[in-house]
Amino acid sequence: MRLRIELRARAAGVVGWDYRYALAAWVYGLLRRIEPAYAEFLHQHGYALDARRRTRLFTLSFRVPTAQPSPEGLVVRPGTRAEMLLSSPVQESFLKPVVEAIITYSRLELVVPPHRAVWQVEAVEAMPPPFLGEVVTAQLLSPVVVSVPGAVHPQYLYALDDRVPMQLRQNALKKYRALTGCDAPGDIRFTVDRAYVEQQGGEYSRRITSLHRIKVGTREETAIRAFRAPIHIQGDRRIIAVLYDCGIGEKNSMGFGCWQPLPAERIGSPPASD
Repeated sequence: MRLRIELRARAAGVVGWDYRYALAAWVYGLLRRIEPAYAEFLHQHGYALDARRRTRLFTLSFRVPTAQPSPEGLVVRPGTRAEMLLSSPVQESFLKPVVEAIITYSRLELVVPPHRAVWQVEAVEAMPPPFLGEVVTAQLLSPVVVSVPGAVHPQYLYALDDRVPMQLRQNALKKYRALTGCDAPGDIRFTVDRAYVEQQGGEYSRRITSLHRIKVGTREETAIRAFRAPIHIQGDRRIIAVLYDCGIGEKNSMGFGCWQPLPAERIGSPPASD
């Protein structure tokens, strides 16, 4: 299930480029007000993918279409509109409490030192689920993170790395099991749109690859590399539906891997900015 949250800037401000951690923290804060035990479980533990990795089974994206980009972030004025999408297959323990909390606590403060932007929630609505067949092209609403273990830190992969399709497949199958407790009923395959990547200047282009920081200003500050390009998916539609709710790839709860099915006639067009 996916929620669309409309917001309005309460004052002038700047949304720092590395806003994703602050946005996720807001979601956790809302959840703690209604379901503190589940919020604690989700934040501290989450659902096991394997012996090393866990997932929170939600993803999000954030767009400010009329904001003015600057080196520091998105400059907003009073009244500027924004849209947040929040998706999860967990409705009773996660989405419903978040909506309940928003009704009472409808203020969002995004702080990415030294910048700050304050928003008022104007509306929340459940989006109708899209039709998802066995062949889908995913338009990324937020960049995708894919990594393999490194000697000390994870090695983040570029869009056209040969390992990306297999890593996405393994991640998807593990998410299905984490959610349902059962092995996936079928298989799934991924292909990054190579023609699009090359059209945009290649996998090292800033139009494709981006660097993001999370936990900015803390001892746990971390840099993450992600990419954005259409991804062709083929497989069992039940697995694809889980990915629509949970996100593609890693770090979904930090605002990565949110997507929507892309109509065939729009394949190759620039993706929406977040």
